[in-house]
Amino acid sequence: MRLVTADGIDSAQPSWGLLFGVIGAVAQQARRETRHRVSRGMLGQLERGFMIADAPFGYRREVETASDGTVVGTRWEVDEAEAAIVREMFAMRRGGRSYRSIAAWLNRRGVPTPRAARKEHRAFWRQSTVHRLLANPIYAGKFVWQGSSACRAKARRSGRALEPRTFDRPQLRLVDDETWRICNDRTQRPLRGGRKHLLAGLLTCGPCGAVLTVNVARGRESAYCAACAAAVAVRAKAGFLGYVSTAGTLKMLQHVLRSVFSQAAVEEFRRRLRLRLNGGRDEDMARLQQALKQATRACERLARQLRELPEDDPILERQYREASAERRRLEDEVRSLATSQVSAKERAAIERQLAVEPLAVLARLLEGEGDLERTQAVLARLFPRIALVARPQRHTAVYEVEIATGSGLAIAADSDTVVDGVEVLRVEVRCSAHRPTRWAVRVIQCKQ
Repeated sequence: MRLVTADGIDSAQPSWGLLFGVIGAVAQQARRETRHRVSRGMLGQLERGFMIADAPFGYRREVETASDGTVVGTRWEVDEAEAAIVREMFAMRRGGRSYRSIAAWLNRRGVPTPRAARKEHRAFWRQSTVHRLLANPIYAGKFVWQGSSACRAKARRSGRALEPRTFDRPQLRLVDDETWRICNDRTQRPLRGGRKHLLAGLLTCGPCGAVLTVNVARGRESAYCAACAAAVAVRAKAGFLGYVSTAGTLKMLQHVLRSVFSQAAVEEFRRRLRLRLNGGRDEDMARLQQALKQATRACERLARQLRELPEDDPILERQYREASAERRRLEDEVRSLATSQVSAKERAAIERQLAVEPLAVLARLLEGEGDLERTQAVLARLFPRIALVARPQRHTAVYEVEIATGSGLAIAADSDTVVDGVEVLRVEVRCSAHRPTRWAVRVIQCKQ
């Protein structure tokens, strides 16, 4: 087939391929330059405080113009009516509601969707829409350049490496950092609706990592790994850990709570909180000042040796420069710590955690009282991982449990997390062979 273009290329000519390649290369370079200029202009607008995209749900778009009518940039402003719905969505998600149930709640209320439907279809909220909305960092007051899923997908297709940049927008914040982190914690188990047992979705299989299935048969509640059982059925595995009693698992978690939140451990938590309440300066300041004294003495000693040497010593000079840099760094840390203060919000959280008895509050969670979805969400924060790892004997099971001590204090006090920390315990559970069942639980390994 003969190809003739408007700019003079004719495939009947012998040199048409060279001309076509040159024009194509020039066009590709022009496209790359245009993309660079557009990106540079968008970054410039963000650095000047403007926004570059359509306003998401909860905001409205305001165009700013100069005195002569030319467009300067676009800003977002909070739409209070939609912002109230966004805050309620975050509260529901933090309370354990699934994306599907939140979408159903929005559809029942007749809340308009962020985007209109295509063609004649009616727009409605989907669970994927709710997931994308809650994952947007703008609700925590941050706009991430090249942070959207569309940008990541384009980069994967073209083989480009993204360089995300974060721009603070505190005036657009709708939720606090703690709420946004809890609702978007990818290390936490996904929350789904319809679960009817307290431990459903919380237990995992140590060998394969799958979620254990809670089974209720003939009045006996047990949990097992359905994935391992299916693999054994088709001879893909030699065996699996079998069934464990959910009653024994609850006894084990109660024992873990008593071990981690013992009176001595709670007093240690309170000591750390009081240090934090005082700015954390007493202990840290003493440590930094001692290190600064040692660094100062080292500098003085090296300076004295340099003065006494008859000629230059490059190694000694390098050691003196390194010691001087370390002394300056410690001086900066001492000044920074001396001026640090605890925010009012953090002070309120610390005071609430100092006044609460965490064990009394957390133990009630395992009794299954209250809303099941909310209780499961709280337990997922308190126990990031509950894995069945071994069955050494018929009536014995070994679990590996991660418990977030800082989150436990925050949950008990209904406040934000102040002290971070996760303890990992390996716990053995034994039951008697005869009825009534007697349980024996002991911690066989503990590490932080």
